[in-house]
This record gives sequence, C-alpha cells and structure tokens, in this order.
Amino acid sequence: MRPVARLARDAGFRVTVAAARGARAEAEQFSAAHEVVATRPPDVAEAVSRPADTYAVLMSHNFVDDRLALEALLATEVPYVGLMGPRKRFDQMREALADAGVELSVGDRERISTPVGLDVGGGEPAQIALSVVGEVLAVSNGREGVG
Repeated sequence: MRPVARLARDAGFRVTVAAARGARAEAEQFSAAHEVVATRPPDVAEAVSRPADTYAVLMSHNFVDDRLALEALLATEVPYVGLMGPRKRFDQMREALADAGVELSVGDRERISTPVGLDVGGGEPAQIALSVVGEVLAVSNGREGVG
C-alpha cells in the first residue's frame, strides 16, 4: 500500500489511506499520504469528502473487509473502485453481495475494476503500484489505459 500511496501522490492525486481500525493507521506508516484515517470497512465512505473526484483502491487482502468497503463505496458517487485479487475472487464477492441482498447494477459493475491495475507483467510491489496508479491515472484522464 505504501508504494501505491507514494506513486499516486507523485502522479498528482490527493491521497487518503483509510485503514481498518486495529490496523496500522498511523500517519508515519504512510508518509506519502496527505491523510491517514482509521475506519471500519462499512464506514469507509465517510472518509470520502469529494465522491465524484475520488478513485478508490481496495487493498486490505481481507475478503469480508473488501466486500463491506466495496458495498459502502458503491453507495456513493465514486466513479472508480479498483479491487485487488483475481477475477474469481470478485465473482465470489459478487455472490456474497447477492446473498446479502445486494445486486450490482450495470453501472456498479462499470465502476469496479478487477483485478485492479494495468497488465505490466510485473509482480514486485513497485511494479504492482505502477500498474495500479497507471490505471487510476488513465481512468481519471478519461482513458482506458490500453495501447
């Protein structure tokens, strides 16, 4: 998460890291972030002050936390939610949402990018961060991020 925060700030984004309560939510852990907040996944939308200008990336690696945060963000006007993990994980998440009575609309599915990031072929943290921030930058500039 730190490389993503650093690259996103360098790319000109205002970066807020929302860490689950009990997790490491100290500002010194994310020195590149403009703001670090502790929150519960269902309350993550409260950290969004300008939804229409917010590009969210869920990186908790906890299925339930990511599902709850996704549901909360989809209730806002956030135009983009990137979700870490393989597409199969998202399929399972979509089923879990449906089991909880939440059906994703076509518009919701268009706002979700999974797996998040451009396919740059690398697996190192800096390479993953570059792919994630590259995709978010492309989306924020009205591009698809493909050649």
